[in-house]
Amino acid sequence: KSPQVLSQMLDLEAARIIASVLEKNGIRIITGRDAKEVLGRESIEGIILDNGERLNCQMVIIGKGVAPNTELATSGGIKVEEGIVVDEFLQTSDKDIFAAGDVAETFDIASASRRINALWPCAVEQGEIAALNMLGKKVIYDGSLSMNSVDFFGLGCISMGITKLKDEKGYEVISKVGEDIYKKFVLKENRIVGMVLVGDIRVAGIVSALIKNKIDVSSIKHLLLDDTF
Repeated sequence: KSPQVLSQMLDLEAARIIASVLEKNGIRIITGRDAKEVLGRESIEGIILDNGERLNCQMVIIGKGVAPNTELATSGGIKVEEGIVVDEFLQTSDKDIFAAGDVAETFDIASASRRINALWPCAVEQGEIAALNMLGKKVIYDGSLSMNSVDFFGLGCISMGITKLKDEKGYEVISKVGEDIYKKFVLKENRIVGMVLVGDIRVAGIVSALIKNKIDVSSIKHLLLDDTF
């Protein structure tokens, strides 16, 4: 249904490169369409798209995203917005109840606002910190960071933090694009807050540390796109 592949993970330029690689390997991509009907009784025979086109197939995979199950928290009177709202100790609005993982709305390092980053590494880290705070250790959770990593036919791709901007005011975007190479860094006040890498992903670990530690990169900003960085 989205206008591009991996719309939650990539910007348009990176998606164009990924789509090209998928198509070169025999995968037909249809964007901007939804599945209206699944055909077949004993087994899958095909689907009908919302424009009436029929696609014959033997398998249908549905990936429409997830939403946190906050029913228990809501019924218990705990504050819920997009997810279960927690403070820097992963404590909910009820001082005796903590939340962690995919249901927890925590501080997001890149956007400096609360959001859900439903990722395995975030859940593991949050679970450990929530447990320590339940034991009275008073450990502060620095925040989560959205991050995705995939590989298509040997072409690596990693995105992190803010990758698409609705309003570029206050942000600086540095990018370089090649046939199967794309590098993009989103900066705010000389600190990296987002990154997209396609093809050459070697610097992902370094950039992740720069984002998480909010390092001022003004002195090395001109080097970010260099192959030797």
